[in-house]
Amino acid sequence: PDQAAQKCVYGGRGGGAYDDVPVEASNVVFDSMATIKGLTVAATAGLGEQAAAGVPPHWNSYVSVDDIEATAAKVAPAGGTVIAPPFDVLDAGRMAVVQDPTGAIFELWQAKNNIGASLVNEPGTFSWSELLTPDVPKAAEFYDKLLGWGSETKGEGMPYTEFQLDGNSIAGAMNPPMPGI
Repeated sequence: PDQAAQKCVYGGRGGGAYDDVPVEASNVVFDSMATIKGLTVAATAGLGEQAAAGVPPHWNSYVSVDDIEATAAKVAPAGGTVIAPPFDVLDAGRMAVVQDPTGAIFELWQAKNNIGASLVNEPGTFSWSELLTPDVPKAAEFYDKLLGWGSETKGEGMPYTEFQLDGNSIAGAMNPPMPGI
């Protein structure tokens, strides 16, 4: 709800700046594209009101797909839930909001005029996403069926799973470190 404060926190990192884009929507004041070296690293939405009671400010993780309609159609058979079916986000792209069978929510993204982050894995940019879930094997099976992500689990006691695409580790998953998380 306080995008100006959020900009103060993130804007000073790594030479970052914001490119504000007016949006014609009932509850969105404006979107801002966070940039470093002139390349997009994140997007923020300035909300005039909270989206739903009790939902705190948070990050959303988007997974890029070639065909959002076909991917969204695979969510339920893979064990997940489509919360919001594919819809246009102005001329930037199409998105869908989905939930994996363990409860984690993320977005699918099919780009039109905006691929999303064009700079990653550098200071001040996105580098890793991690899933805390009580059922890592169930989540791993879902992401493999939906997105073709393989997985490799290492360690004993508190094992850690890495999701992989084309043999490269792209995200991680583990059980919550203590009850109640």
